[in-house]
Formats: sequence, structure tokens, C-alpha cells
Amino acid sequence: MVFGNRITEYMHKKITKAQQHNVRPMGTREQRFEVACKDRSRRGVRRERVLQECLLREDGTAACTCHKPKLLHLPCSHVIAACVESGVQPRSFVSPYFTKEAVASTWEHELYGIGVFGTFTQENTQVWYIPDPETKRTGPGRRQTRRIRNGMDESEAGKVPKRCTQCNNYGHNYKKCPMNEEHDAAEAGPSGNASDGRPPVFQTSTTSRARPRR
Repeated sequence: MVFGNRITEYMHKKITKAQQHNVRPMGTREQRFEVACKDRSRRGVRRERVLQECLLREDGTAACTCHKPKLLHLPCSHVIAACVESGVQPRSFVSPYFTKEAVASTWEHELYGIGVFGTFTQENTQVWYIPDPETKRTGPGRRQTRRIRNGMDESEAGKVPKRCTQCNNYGHNYKKCPMNEEHDAAEAGPSGNASDGRPPVFQTSTTSRARPRR
């Protein structure tokens, strides 16, 4: 026996499962196969079969669309079914790390304990206090809001100073702006200009004049 008991049981299980697959050669230059898996749920004419594509390389590696040979370094049932179709031994695609020689060479050296070197822990001189959310005391009643505060909530934090829309200064509004005193004291005439008292000019049109009622 080249491999251990665990790998041997895995290979027997996958070989039994590979007998239920249908293999069809697809490649013309490479050993590429299309494997139709057995349907597990449906029966009859409406059943759907899952297709996997396998590639057997000459360097002793295999690739499958299920990606199990790449992840496990062991042949899946699709690769084993393709090996039976091409006449290749499935054990040739098992990684050499699973052989008994590799396992024996791993454990043949002396193993030493690590307890003599210490616990490998460092104590922090600075004390950190972490609050417990369960023991946190909240005020009576329900929370008023759960909204996250940002720059738009400055008005709630304090009173915003007034700003004049005429001179853009703070502390007053446009009614009490000092620039109003610089203007002439004359009242504006009908034309809207304080410097003259000419009446406004109204442009009338005959087309837009309303007809009198009869």
C-alpha cells in the first residue's frame, strides 16, 4: 500500500462514484474529456445532467472544472472516470505528499517541546478600561433620535448669529444695516428712484387692452 488509510478510503469512494459517470472524449491533441454526472434529484425525460470537463496532462497533473484536484491535490470522481476511459492509473494524479514515505520523513526527526521557552506572551504596562455596554446606564424615557450628527446640526448646538444679506456681516439683518444710513434721505418717487421724482413710464399696448363689458 503506497498511501495511508485515509487516502485509500478516499480513492475507493471516488472510484465507486466514477462508475456512474458517462465520459466522452473531446480533445484532438490533448486528453480532454467531457464527463456527464448522474442526476441526484430528477428522473425521467426532464432530468438535467451536470457536465464537467477534465484534462489529463503528461506531467502527472489533472485539471477539472470542479476545481477539486487543484484544491485537494487529489483526483476527483470526474478525473477518475476520464482515467478509466483513457487507460491511465488514477493514483498517478495523487500528490506525492500523501505517500507513506513523505509522512514518515516528516515525523522521523526529533520533536522538542516549547514550554521551556516560556509562554510567548507580553504583559501590557498600560491599563486599558473597556466599558461594558450591558452595565451602561441611560436616562429615563425613550431615545429622542438615532440620527448621526454632522455639520448640518450646528443650529441645534447653539444660537447662530444673524447675518446681513446686504453687506454679508454678522450681528444684524438688512433692516438694521449701517449701509442704509449712507443712502439719500429722499423718499423714492413713483419711479422707484430716490434721486428723482419722475413718475414711472408705463408701456401700454392696444392688443393687450381689455375690452369693456357690455
